Amino acid sequence: MTLPEHPLLDQALQWHAQGQYRKAWTLYERLAQAEHQNPLYWLALTLWALQKGALELAPQCLQHFQALVPAAPQQWSYWHRLPLALWVEALGHWRALDPGMLSAMDAHRPPAGIHPYFDFLLTLLLRPKAEATAAAQALVVHPSPTEAWQALAQAEAWCYLRHQQMQADPQDLTPLIALLEQEIAVQMQPVAKANALDLLARWWLIQGEQAKAQQAFADAVHCDPTPLRQLQHRLCHVPLSQSVPRWAQDGVDAVYQQLLAPLQHCVAESRPIPIAQVVTEARNGVFTLFDWNYAHPQDARLRQLNGQCFAGWSAPERPPQPSGGLGIVVTPGQEGMFFFSHQTLLGPLSRAVNVHLLVFSPHALWDDLRQQFPRLQIHYLSGAFGSSHAGTAFMRQWESVREWGLQWLYYWEVGTDTLSFLIPYFRLAPVQFTSWGSVSSTGHPAIDYFLTTALLSPPGPDTEALFQEQCVYLPQLPVAFPAECLLPPSPQPEPGATSHCRVGCLHTPRKNSPAFLRALQTLLKRHRARHPDIAVEIVMIESPSPRWQRVLAARVRELLGEEATAVTWLPRQAPAAFLAQMQGMDFLLDAFPFGGGKLAYDSLLCGVPMVSLRGDQLRGRIPFAFYTELGIYDEHFTAVTDVVSYIEQACELMHQPALRQRIRERILQRRGSLVERSLTADFLQALQTMKTSSALP
Repeated sequence: MTLPEHPLLDQALQWHAQGQYRKAWTLYERLAQAEHQNPLYWLALTLWALQKGALELAPQCLQHFQALVPAAPQQWSYWHRLPLALWVEALGHWRALDPGMLSAMDAHRPPAGIHPYFDFLLTLLLRPKAEATAAAQALVVHPSPTEAWQALAQAEAWCYLRHQQMQADPQDLTPLIALLEQEIAVQMQPVAKANALDLLARWWLIQGEQAKAQQAFADAVHCDPTPLRQLQHRLCHVPLSQSVPRWAQDGVDAVYQQLLAPLQHCVAESRPIPIAQVVTEARNGVFTLFDWNYAHPQDARLRQLNGQCFAGWSAPERPPQPSGGLGIVVTPGQEGMFFFSHQTLLGPLSRAVNVHLLVFSPHALWDDLRQQFPRLQIHYLSGAFGSSHAGTAFMRQWESVREWGLQWLYYWEVGTDTLSFLIPYFRLAPVQFTSWGSVSSTGHPAIDYFLTTALLSPPGPDTEALFQEQCVYLPQLPVAFPAECLLPPSPQPEPGATSHCRVGCLHTPRKNSPAFLRALQTLLKRHRARHPDIAVEIVMIESPSPRWQRVLAARVRELLGEEATAVTWLPRQAPAAFLAQMQGMDFLLDAFPFGGGKLAYDSLLCGVPMVSLRGDQLRGRIPFAFYTELGIYDEHFTAVTDVVSYIEQACELMHQPALRQRIRERILQRRGSLVERSLTADFLQALQTMKTSSALP
């Protein structure tokens, strides 16, 4: 089918593809009457609505498109008219809007194919396990146009692709590596070639090919020697997988020094990288390493130095606005955890102050919140950057947010991904703060305050030395559960003799520190010597990557020795299935020095006891804070502050089912005080404290 030319619509599509959404929409509005019967127009509007989060508009536009072109084979003619950069955006968003349509289109895919990259993506999105490898092998014979790689690198679907690869066996990457190496061989543009080399290096790391990865990273810097890429090369690509061969503490300290040196060098040069440069050059995943949660206990120093490597945005002064209000940034992938920890607060808070949720992707939670709390304002923003067009649009967006005149901006996660780290540099409100959801100081120079409690961060000079932000203390832990979140207790055997004890080490594998595993070895040896009649099963969480699971299991076997036979591995699974597994545990062991956060929540929901070593820093004090505030501890089950006491307490729980049952009943009895308790007054007082401390009107 040959489609007629539509110059103005083509211009709108180009602006749309470049991320110039406002200009594109202006032209789309102008064309509304002239293009009303053009299916391409409605297809473009559907995608525009999805990208901007206009979930009520997208289905209407899609219905217009399908009414004009009801047959899937003919729909391909219009998809072919979309600019290349919009193809993968469309595939990524279509999963959320109408996966059935995506499957129907796939069934009527043109016999000659669409485009090699998009044939592959469509196959992967619909059947990631069954046919992806064969599709990738078929692609190797096709030359790869530069525009396709650039489009893929910036798209949501490409991120999905990389996520699937991380969970696949490394051998599945072999044909993709061949395809990517072919692209690098013919690529002439330095920045595009550097991006491809950077991606190649990451794939070599997944394969465990450390030397090849380091060479690819070095080649990327040679092609594009910008300060950002140089810092990334020195910082992100420290060979963490190889530098701790025996997982000993001296190896951990060596990694810390490897991370510390380039940060100190960057800060010493006194030439911070402008945040605008990061936004426009961070293509294909080029960004610095932000998540040091489990790299070393002294991560606060790493975070502070990292924050000083970047310069904030030099935006024009915002005119004074009388409206004020509180903005809350919720970055992609964190929607569920945000809702879990804030759902009881949002309603009362939105009735007391203007609350604006700044979100970046459609989610059913936002529809629920709109219905529950009509005063809550939800804004969809773009998280896309990485080209000059997208970077400019990204910065304009934050300039618009600044003009809202918000009084406070709450970043409940900072540094867990690139987006959450970049946004505070735009200084969207006079007061910017985070909370105890972060494991320690963010180290971010644009975050002013950190909400915590005395149980989590004991007031005094030791805590002040760990935080770059000013701590604001709440009178109680900011935790409240809806009643339906509290799971009913699982059936327990009658107290008495038992021949088996199931113990959960259900934290992320990265928390299995050398110190924790040595303590676990001592614990298992001591228990076996005292009670050989009671078998102990230690349940650990598998890595989603088969290659890294093999490395992880080998390290656990090495440090536990003969006691490693007690370990079984639990595959990753859906939340409900995971909680059911937790309910079947006799008790949990909290790791150290990086203790449980979400795990501490879940243990309360399930009513399962947890042995936790109280740390000196917030990251090791969350279970302790819960148990202390709720009065779980008593003369039989006390807070432990050293490794010897930790081992002894765990050993007692292993061979005393009656003690375990008593603690479980106490948790089930006391956790009810967290149901629907009011936190609004505490939060409002904290807002006022920060406002007063900042001398704001």
